[in-house]
Amino acid sequence: MKTKIIEARNAEVGNWGKFMVGRFDIDEWSRTSILPGADSPLPLLSRVGWGPHHIFVMDLQTGEGAIFRHGGFAPADLTNHAIWVCPLYEPFLTWLYQQDLSDLAHLPDLVDLDAPFEMSGYRRPGPQEAQFAEAQADLRALVTAINIQGCNCGARAESPSTHPHVSGCPTGQALARPGVRRLKEVGT
Repeated sequence: MKTKIIEARNAEVGNWGKFMVGRFDIDEWSRTSILPGADSPLPLLSRVGWGPHHIFVMDLQTGEGAIFRHGGFAPADLTNHAIWVCPLYEPFLTWLYQQDLSDLAHLPDLVDLDAPFEMSGYRRPGPQEAQFAEAQADLRALVTAINIQGCNCGARAESPSTHPHVSGCPTGQALARPGVRRLKEVGT
């Protein structure tokens, strides 16, 4: 792998990013699987979906990184990978997507990024966590609506665990699930 270490800082005093950018070299592109029964004329990296436009970007402070398609959309890419990164990782990735990466040696050793100061790094919730959070918000809205307006079965309840729904009420049955009761009880 051809690599380049690049430092980054924001225009304001404070954040200092340390990144390693990598591109697979010819030996890695030509390697095939050595597993018995995995016979294929395609190189291993191609078989798993990587192409020449993919780059590896590691945050040297956190030790985490991912492979991205050059020219992507940094916020979505970081949500997809859910890696722990320093505050300058997303601005750095955005900057990197705009650079010519044909020869990593031509990239600068230091970049100044237009980014606000942040006290600490973060891990974005991955796609599954984002979907779960969305489902929790929908459930909270449903519970609130039932508590205020009453259920379509005619019941009005103060909490999902006491919903006196009539037999067969799908809303009452959904609210009676153990996970839903716990969600309401803890107030989240």
